[in-house]
Amino acid sequence: MRRVYMAREESGGSGNLYRISFQCIVTDYSAQHLFIESQDPYRELEIEKGERPPIEETPPIFDVL
Repeated sequence: MRRVYMAREESGGSGNLYRISFQCIVTDYSAQHLFIESQDPYRELEIEKGERPPIEETPPIFDVL
């Protein structure tokens, strides 16, 4: 962790009050796969051709600049 910001805050006359902000690097492993993929030779797979869903003409949610 490292301190990136420190500033005095208004405390209403009750003493010294400071805001201190820290920065750290966090690695989140909670979404990591916890299983091993394997192929089952006895599994059957069917592929069916279907129609493409209609394209909706709606405005985008956000603009990318």
